[in-house]
Amino acid sequence: MPPPSFSRATAIQSLRTHEGIERLRFNLEEEHMLKMDWVMTLLKHTLTPVQVARALVQVYPFSLLCRFLKQCSPCPEKHRDMP
Repeated sequence: MPPPSFSRATAIQSLRTHEGIERLRFNLEEEHMLKMDWVMTLLKHTLTPVQVARALVQVYPFSLLCRFLKQCSPCPEKHRDMP
C-alpha cells in the first residue's frame, strides 16, 4: 500500500516520467545504431586499410572503434592475422 502522501496525481506524473524515459532510451539506441552503421560502412567500403589504421591510431584511447578493428577491417579474411 502506498504511503498516505502518495496521491493519484503523483502516480500519474510518475508513469508519464517513466514513459518519457523509455522513449528517450529507445531514441538514443536508434541514434547510436544509425551512427555505428554509418561508421561500419565507412570503414568497410570507403577507406583503404591504411586509412583505417591511421584513423584508429589517431583516436585510440578515446574511441571504442578500436574494439571493432577485426570486424571493420576491409582486408580479406586471410590477411587479418598478419602483423
